[in-house]
Amino acid sequence: MNIAFLGILFMGILPYIWVGFAKASGKLDNHVPRDLSKLTGYRLRAYWAHINQFEALPLFIAGVLVATYNHAPQHTLNLLTLSVVVLRIIHGILYMLDLAAFRSLVWFISIACVIAMFFI
Repeated sequence: MNIAFLGILFMGILPYIWVGFAKASGKLDNHVPRDLSKLTGYRLRAYWAHINQFEALPLFIAGVLVATYNHAPQHTLNLLTLSVVVLRIIHGILYMLDLAAFRSLVWFISIACVIAMFFI
């Protein structure tokens, strides 16, 4: 399996990592696992990172698949994939640290990398 396809797998798992930070408080009722209304601080922001990651996932998957279908240079696709994965990890961390301006910049760069996948 190539790096780009492993990137799809990791990006699909990443939202669950962020929601794990959100739910790690132990104060949530497992009978209503979707009720996160009591979250505050970095746990709430981790939940928002979780949602944002799911929002970014379809375009990323499409970018990898379109690049693969168009026989993009594997090295270039791998570099873009690794860039997106690293940037999305940084994005989630910045989300939890409430560094909004940096988070937005990282989001923008990660989306630019995904868009580049459609044109390589």
